[in-house]
Amino acid sequence: MVNEFDVQKNEMTPRQIADLADDLNVEITDLMDKQSENFRKEYSNLSKDDLLQTIHKNMSLLKTPIIRKDETTGFFNSPYKAYPEDLEMKN
Repeated sequence: MVNEFDVQKNEMTPRQIADLADDLNVEITDLMDKQSENFRKEYSNLSKDDLLQTIHKNMSLLKTPIIRKDETTGFFNSPYKAYPEDLEMKN
């Protein structure tokens, strides 16, 4: 089962964002698109706490999609790759 959480419509607290980074085993900066010019100009030199507040205030900065299944959390380029077993034909 997949529960959708639209980051544009639902707010996450800085603590939830930090927990998400921990679950993904990444740094806070890895939650953002570091290749974007916006990141390089405005966010690359912020502290961890400032980054958490920045993402909290502007959830569109969060790199998506992120999918959680059971105890696993990961970034996915395509939602179709997230659950290949759900796409298999069963006889």
